[in-house]
Amino acid sequence: MVQRHRSLTGCGACRTRHLKCDEGRPGCQMCHITGIACPGYNAQVKWPTDISKARGSDGERSEDRVFRRPLYQVVEQESMTKSTVNSLGKITTNAALDNIERWQESGSGPCLFQGPFGVLDFLQHCTSHYHNPGDDTPRNEAAGQNNSGDRENVDKSFAADLNSIADESALPQTSAHRQIFQTIPPFTVASNRGDSFQDTLNLYQPMSLLSVPFPMREPELSSTDVPPRALELFRYFKDNILSLSFPLRDNPECPWQTIHLPAAMSTYTELLVSQKASHHRLSLFHSLVSASCLYGANRSRVTIDCETLRVSSQLLAKQHLELALEEEITSRKPVKYKELLMAILSMVYLEILSEDYNKAQRLLVEAECLIRRRGFSKAQNSSKVRTLHHTYTWLRILAESTCGCAFARVCPARPRSSLVSDGELTQTLRSFRLPNAATLTELDMGVEKTDSVGYQDIHLEVMGTWSNSLFPVMYGVPESLMGLLSQAIRLANEQELLTRDTLVDVEVVTNLNKRTKILEHHILSWDKQQPPLPISPHSAESESDSATPEAFYYNAFAMHQSLILFYYRRVHNINALILQETVQKALRFIEQACSSNKREEHKSSLLWPCFIAACEAVDKSLQVRLLGWLRDMFHRTAVSTFATAADVVQRVWKAREETSDYTLSWFDVMGHDRCPIILV
Repeated sequence: MVQRHRSLTGCGACRTRHLKCDEGRPGCQMCHITGIACPGYNAQVKWPTDISKARGSDGERSEDRVFRRPLYQVVEQESMTKSTVNSLGKITTNAALDNIERWQESGSGPCLFQGPFGVLDFLQHCTSHYHNPGDDTPRNEAAGQNNSGDRENVDKSFAADLNSIADESALPQTSAHRQIFQTIPPFTVASNRGDSFQDTLNLYQPMSLLSVPFPMREPELSSTDVPPRALELFRYFKDNILSLSFPLRDNPECPWQTIHLPAAMSTYTELLVSQKASHHRLSLFHSLVSASCLYGANRSRVTIDCETLRVSSQLLAKQHLELALEEEITSRKPVKYKELLMAILSMVYLEILSEDYNKAQRLLVEAECLIRRRGFSKAQNSSKVRTLHHTYTWLRILAESTCGCAFARVCPARPRSSLVSDGELTQTLRSFRLPNAATLTELDMGVEKTDSVGYQDIHLEVMGTWSNSLFPVMYGVPESLMGLLSQAIRLANEQELLTRDTLVDVEVVTNLNKRTKILEHHILSWDKQQPPLPISPHSAESESDSATPEAFYYNAFAMHQSLILFYYRRVHNINALILQETVQKALRFIEQACSSNKREEHKSSLLWPCFIAACEAVDKSLQVRLLGWLRDMFHRTAVSTFATAADVVQRVWKAREETSDYTLSWFDVMGHDRCPIILV
C-alpha cells in the first residue's frame, strides 16, 4: 500500500519524517539541528498516471517521493469559483457558449469574451497587419511632401499603419502599440460583447466586482509614437475648440480647458522626454488629437490625412481607456479620479460624434460606476470634480431621453429605495425608473436640497432647488428644467414597461396616474415661476461675441417648450396636430436665441430642443424652418450630429405621411434594434 504524506508545507525531509518544519531559507532549522542536508521546498507536481512510476519493482516507493501539495488553499479555490460564476452575469452557460459560436460564424471582431469563456483571433490580425519595419517607406515622401528637419525621425511604421485602419479590429502595429495590446488581460476585451444595449445592461458587471488581480505595466512609448502633427493639433484645439461640449467654451471651469488640455500637453511632454505615460493620460492625449482632427476636417490647413488620423487616434484612446478602467480596479495604486473621468467623458463625446450610440451608453454606465464609487466625497471639495459630474448628468439625461432603456426593449431593475430615504452614499447603479418606494414628495419643486442629496443626485431623481448647481452657468439651463426632463423620462419608462408586463398592479397604476398629473402641472407652469426677461437696451447693438442674458433666457424657454412636446409624446403619445402651437413657440424661442447669439457654439446647445420640435412639426412652413436650422448648423460647425438629426426628422415626417399616423416618433421609425440617437 502506498504511504500517503498529508503534510502540506515544509521541506521534503520534514514531511517524510512527519516533523514540524519552520520553512527557513535556504534550509530549515530542523534539518540543521539533525545534521542532514535540507532537500528544499520544491513540490513535485505529477499526473496520477505518474504515481506508478514512483514505485520500485518490489511494490515499495522509490526515493522519488510524490507529495500531495495543492496549488491553492480552499479559500482561494472558493474565491476563484465565485469569480468565475459571477463573470457570467445574468446569462446561462449555454447562452454564453451560443454567443461565442454565433460570433465565430459571423467572424466579426478580433475577440469575444462571455464570462470565463473567450475566443481570441490574434493570428489572423497579426499576420495581416505585421510588416517589417525595415521595408517601410515614408508616406510623406510618397505623397510628395517634405517634413521639417526635426521630424525626420518620426516612426515610418506609425504613418503607414494609419492607412491600413479600416475598422475597430485593425490595430496600429508600432512596437509600443503591439506591446500594449499584448498586455491586455481577458477582462479588457469583455466590453466588445456586441452592439445591443440590451446585452450591455444584461451582461454589465461593475468593474469593482472583479476580484482576480493581474499585473499592470505602465506603457513604454517613444517619441516616434507621437503623431507628428500633435503639437499643431493641440494649438488648433486651444484656439478653436476648447471644449467638446460647445456650451462650455466660455466657462472658466470648463473641464476641457482645466483638465483635458493640460493633461494632454503634459502627456505629450512625457512621451518626448521620459517615453512613458499612464493609460488614462494616453487616452486623454489621443482623444484630444481625434477631436482636433474631427473639428478641423474642413479647415484648409489640415491635410487630407486628417480623417485617417482621427480614426486611429480614437481607436488608441479607446484601447487605453479600457486598460485604465481595468487598472483603476485591480491596481494597488489608484488612477487619478479627475483625469480618468475626463477620459471617459471625452470618449463618450467621440462615440456620439461618430454615431456609435451604443458604445456611448456603455461608457456612461462606466462613468456612473466610477462616480458612485469614488466621486461623491471629492465633489464636496473640488469645483472641477463638480463640473465633471454636471457634465455627466447633462450627457446621461439627454442620452436617456432619446436613447434610453425603453427604446431598446430593456427592463432594468428599479432602485430599491428613494435617494432621499437612503441617507447614505450608495455605490449601486441606479436606472432611470421609479424606485420601489417612490413617493410624491420627490416632485416637490419648492424643497431646498441638502448638500448630501445634491452631490449624490447625479440623475436628478429628486426635484427641488440646490444652491451649488452649475447647470445655469455651464449650459444656460436651470436645473429645474433638467429635473423635470429626468422625471418625465422615468414616468415614460414606467408606462412603457408596464405595457409589457402581463400582471398589472392596481396600486402601481394609481401611483403613476397621480405622478402624471403632478408632473404635468409642474411642466406646464414652469414658465410662470420664472423671473421676467432681463432687457438690456444695448444688447441688440452689441458686437460682443459672448452670449447675452437674453440668449440664455431664450435658450431656457426653448428647452421648456420642447420639454412640453417631449412629455406629451412620451407620456401621453397624443396626435401631433394638437401640439403645433407649442412647436411654433419652440421655434420662435430658438430663432430669438440664435439672433441673440453671435457664436455658433452657443447656438448648438439648441440641438435637443430643435430636434424634439422638428419631430412634432406638421405644417410645411415649420418643417422648412426647423430643417433649415439643422442643416445650417451642420455647415457652420461641421458636427455630424446635426446632419443625423436632420435625417431622422425627415424619416419621421415621411413615416407619418405614409401611414397617416401622427403619433409616430423618432424611436418608432428608427426601430427597437438599435439606439436611435443621442443629441448633445
